[in-house]
Amino acid sequence: MQPFSLDSSGNIIDKTKNLKTVDIYILSHNRPNFIAEAIDSVKKQTLQEYNLYISDNSTTDDVERIIRQQYGDVIYIRRSNSLSALAHFKTIIEESTAEFLVMFHDDDVMMPRYLETLLGIITSDNDIAAVGCNGQILQNSRLTKTILLQKTDGIKIINSGGELFLQYCSPIDHVAPFPGYMYRSSKIKGLYLNSEYGGKHSDVSFLMQVAQRGKIIWSYAPLIQYRIHGSNDSSTIHIKQQASLLGFVYQNTKIQKKDHAIKIYKLKYLLHWWRCNKNSKNKVFAKRIILKAITLRLISAYLCRPHILASKISQLARKFYNQPR
Repeated sequence: MQPFSLDSSGNIIDKTKNLKTVDIYILSHNRPNFIAEAIDSVKKQTLQEYNLYISDNSTTDDVERIIRQQYGDVIYIRRSNSLSALAHFKTIIEESTAEFLVMFHDDDVMMPRYLETLLGIITSDNDIAAVGCNGQILQNSRLTKTILLQKTDGIKIINSGGELFLQYCSPIDHVAPFPGYMYRSSKIKGLYLNSEYGGKHSDVSFLMQVAQRGKIIWSYAPLIQYRIHGSNDSSTIHIKQQASLLGFVYQNTKIQKKDHAIKIYKLKYLLHWWRCNKNSKNKVFAKRIILKAITLRLISAYLCRPHILASKISQLARKFYNQPR
């Protein structure tokens, strides 16, 4: 059965009418307490040239009830069968008809100039495949002062998949958040998030493939609020899935296992060994090498910021001894 779109009266909407340059899809899955904030943030954009779709992949009717009661002017799509997260992305890429596509998450928030800024960048050069942006962290419902990228102005140009992956290897910086990307539709047709290339980290391999088709630009302006909360899958580490992502990197770039960047990438995740999947043997493996990881972390801290060495020792010791064995 094909997905259907209904207005507030229950009538089927013809999606071929009033098409605009940008399709904004808000991907929703059982988060009714956040969806209204996400929709409102889109409706407050300084640039209003977009088609807004709510792609509801929920197993309950809560999100649908909110849309019917409060947002009769948006296009609501109820997926007939609950899709996997990766299949949900694939479906949207296939059905979008606009020149540019945004696949936003139902728990994040757009800043008012998000659309205007990213559309201005991506239309400036036909070779740009995607544009990402900086994000400010929302801890549940509390807006923090933390931003993901260290800078807050200017842009970064990424010219290849290998160059993109190296950004994930930085010991001090984060990356542009995945929900904040705007894509040139012609550059991503036929590309999907493939679980064989990283599992839950397949967004990285997807973006690497996008970068092979055209430039990726990061705007350092914090244009979205990126929410961290209890149901985020990012709170769990899967070492086997990380290994499959690294296999993809080795096969599709010039980056190799012995490169310094790979050592940094592995170290970043090993330092969070307590976040490993509790139902797997990954946690046992990580515990065996935690002392080595702590040693490297302390050396790095001492070389970069000697005055925080003592506090790092204290923090890491507490984390190590307070975790369940």
